[in-house]
Amino acid sequence: IRNGVPGSKPNEWARRPAPVSAQRAYEVLRRVFAWAVWKGRVPFSPCEQAKPFERAKRSGKAGRLTKRAKAYSNEQLQKLFAAAEGSEVGPLMSLIARTGVRSHEARSARWEDFDLTRKTWSIPPEMHKTGTLSGQPHVVPLSKGVLDWLKPTKAANEAGSNSPWLFPAPTAKCEVCDRPGHMD
Repeated sequence: IRNGVPGSKPNEWARRPAPVSAQRAYEVLRRVFAWAVWKGRVPFSPCEQAKPFERAKRSGKAGRLTKRAKAYSNEQLQKLFAAAEGSEVGPLMSLIARTGVRSHEARSARWEDFDLTRKTWSIPPEMHKTGTLSGQPHVVPLSKGVLDWLKPTKAANEAGSNSPWLFPAPTAKCEVCDRPGHMD
């Protein structure tokens, strides 16, 4: 379906290439096999080995091709949060889920960027994805849930290590921001 079927004459197609139809057919087969694995009808899905269609979308004004991120189902999210609870990444995942920021933005969060009275978090331009283009900080509103979590965390930090990072760690230079000392 994807490549088409050439006809008997040159420049003739018995069936023209149809990459969109091929992608849809693959997605239907992938879902059918996923159901069959879940029901125990087959031991594994052949679609797991063959991933011929990586969707690429154009994003931004530059028109760069980027891979499309897939959303997690509610069940997958529940399993992720249950597994992370009590671990060192649990609070990080909680912050990401409550604010919608990118992983690096959360890992490199500094206490000085939070304004708890105004209920905002200003992520500096050098720490967020489009900051180098815009030169403006990314202002994130803080919900009641984030504030309820941040206040005791800040108090514990001030009483203990007094680190400038929300998630301090004994790390070397970060690959993204070139700053040491935060969770990587």
